[in-house]
Amino acid sequence: MLEAVNISVSIGSKKILNAVSMRAKPGELLVIAGPNGAGKSTLLRVLSEKTKLDTGFVSINGEDMYTQDAKQLAKIRAVLAQSYVTGLPFQVEEIVMMGRYPYFKEHPNPEDTHIVQEVLEVLDIAHLSNRVYATLSGGEQQRVQLARVLAQIWINEKDKTEEVNYLFLDEPVSSLDLYHQQVVLQTAKRMAAKGFCVIAVLHDLNLISQYADNVLLLSKGYVEAYGTPEFVFTKERIKYVYGLDVHLIRDPVSEQLLIIPDSTSFKINPTNNTKYYDNNNSINADRALESI
Repeated sequence: MLEAVNISVSIGSKKILNAVSMRAKPGELLVIAGPNGAGKSTLLRVLSEKTKLDTGFVSINGEDMYTQDAKQLAKIRAVLAQSYVTGLPFQVEEIVMMGRYPYFKEHPNPEDTHIVQEVLEVLDIAHLSNRVYATLSGGEQQRVQLARVLAQIWINEKDKTEEVNYLFLDEPVSSLDLYHQQVVLQTAKRMAAKGFCVIAVLHDLNLISQYADNVLLLSKGYVEAYGTPEFVFTKERIKYVYGLDVHLIRDPVSEQLLIIPDSTSFKINPTNNTKYYDNNNSINADRALESI
C-alpha cells in the first residue's frame, strides 16, 4: 500500500499542497482530480519521486519512500510524465526497452524482449516498432511512453510476488482520440486487476466516473473529497470546486454516472457563491480516509 500523511509543499512563498493525506491500495485505480492549479501533478510527483516536502511523509509497501534504494524502487514503481522529449533518433522498440534498464547491465535477455513485445501489442502499437519515435504523432508518442513505463514494472504470472507494484500516470489520455483513451484506461484497469496500485491524474470527469475505483478531489492544494466517484461528484461539490453547474444523469444501458455541464447557466469568470462546506472546515485526513 502507498500512504501519504500530512503532505505540504511550497514553491517560494506559495503553498501548493496543504496537509494532504491519502492512501492507495493494490487492485485499485485511484484518480487525482481537480481544476487547473489544484496541485494534482505536484501530488503525483510527491508520491512517485523524492520531492522536497515542507511537512509529512510517504510510505510505500510499509517503508519510508525516502530511505529506499532508487534501483529497487525503479523495479516496483514507474511514472508516465506529461511530456517526454528526446532529440536522438531512437526507434519505438528502443524507447520501450528503456523501461527494462533496471533489469540488465549491457544487453536485454529474452524475457526483456518478450515483455517489450507484449506491451507493444497490449497498447496497439506493435506496428510502430521500427518507426523513429520523433516521427510519430503526439498520441502515438503518448502510447509509446506508456508502453515504456509498463515494461518497467510488467510482471508475468510466473514471476508474481507478494510485493505491490505501482503505476503513476500524469494525464495519460491528454493527446488521445476516443478509441485510444479507452485502450489506455482499460489497460490501467487491467494493471489494477493484476494487483498493481494505479494512480492517475485525469481531467475528464466522465472518464473518471467510468474507470476510477476512488477519486481524490483537490482544490487549491486542499483535499475537498475522497471516495468513490458517486460520493465525490455531487452537483454541489462540482459547483464549489469547478464553479460550474452540471446535470447528473445515469446512462440507461451501462448505468454509469454522466456529468453534463449546464451550458445555459455558464458564464465566463462567474462569481462562485455556492459552498457545500466552509473552506476553513474542509475534510481533514481522518475523515477523508474514513470515507473510503
